[in-house]
This record gives sequence, structure tokens and C-alpha cells, in this order.
Amino acid sequence: MKKSAPRLKKRLILLFFLMACGLWYYLYTRGFLSWLTLEKLQAHHVQLNYFVQAHPLRSALIFMTIFAMAIVACLPVTPLLTVASGAFFGGFFGGMYSLIGALSGAVISLYCFRYLFRDCINHQKNEQLAVFQKDFDAHGFSYLLSLMLFPGTPFAVINMLAGISFVPLWKFIAAMIIALIPGTFIYAYAGKEFTALESINDIFSWHFTLLFALLALASLAPVLIEKYRDWRS
Repeated sequence: MKKSAPRLKKRLILLFFLMACGLWYYLYTRGFLSWLTLEKLQAHHVQLNYFVQAHPLRSALIFMTIFAMAIVACLPVTPLLTVASGAFFGGFFGGMYSLIGALSGAVISLYCFRYLFRDCINHQKNEQLAVFQKDFDAHGFSYLLSLMLFPGTPFAVINMLAGISFVPLWKFIAAMIIALIPGTFIYAYAGKEFTALESINDIFSWHFTLLFALLALASLAPVLIEKYRDWRS
């Protein structure tokens, strides 16, 4: 009975993964993904805003679902969606909805990697991979926090590394919340100027990029100190 539980979990996750892939294929063939551009959203800003005002709860659920699916599908549209959330829901609620969507998508993605691909990777019996996993398991929180804070790190890379490791789920979620809150709300509050934006890249100046890079390096301080002590001893 105990052995059948993990198998059932794997099958359910595989079924969900296949359903998500099928849904994204349907949306792609229907041209839905072509809407996920700044120009398209700006052009239909009035209609979308009217729908949000008329159906606030439904709009929030749809938005969070799209956000989560975008992360699972590894689509590089999360900054755009976060800015759009601020434009349609306001800075605070837009940021909250983006954060919930990001966490949901990341957890789903982590479970897909952990239960569908980790065993295959571990069977490779690669010595370097084994050393990496041991180190990542020991300092998973610091590594995840650093990767999430560092500008430009794809969600797919973070979720994959967390998925093939044995980092507890609560550490993964805690690192995500700490790392995502600043950038998420910066983008969401920038949504107030949504119709005037020419590019999403205009939001983050080099000052913000440098700040987040320094925070990413600072989050590695415990790991570096421990390795230095081991080297000295």
C-alpha cells in the first residue's frame, strides 16, 4: 500500500502535466498566446479593464491561472503579466495576484521535475551531479534565494534545480516569497503607466538591476563563509 502511493502521485502529476500541455497546445492553435504582448494588451486595454471591473473575482482567478500556466510552460512573459496586473487590478492587488500565480506555477513545476524527471537524472550516476546535489541539498535555501534575486534567471532553471534536489518544499516557497516580493510589486505599481510604456525593459533601470545582483550575492554569504571555514580547517 505504501509503495503504491508514490506511484499514484507520479501518475496524477503526469496526468496533470499532459493536460496542461494539451491546454497550452489548444490555446496556441487558437491564437491566444499572440495576446501576450505589450502592444496587444495596450490596444485592448479599455475592453480588458471593463471586463475586470464587471467580473473582479473571475478576472483574478483567470489571471492567476494564466500566470501559473505561463511559468509551468516556461514562457518568458511573467514581467509583462505582472505589469498588466498592476494596470488592471491596481498595484497592491495586482502584485498579490502575480505572487500567488508565480508561487502556484513554481510549485507545480517543481513537482513535475521532482516526480517525473528526478529519478531519471539520478540514475545517470554522474559523480559531479552527485556532488552538486549534496551541496545544493545542504545550502538549498541560499542558492535558491540567490538565483531568484539575480536578474534574468529563468524560472525554469530555478524550478528544475529545486526539483532534482531534495530541498524541502517549505524552503522553496519561503525563498520564492522573499525574493519575488520586491520585484513583483515594483512591476505591479509600474502598471499605473501601462498605456504609456514602450517596453517592459524601461521599468528596471541599471540601479535596480545592480541592487538585485548585490542582494543575490549577499544571500550567498552563509555558504561562502562556511566553505571558507572548511578550507581553512
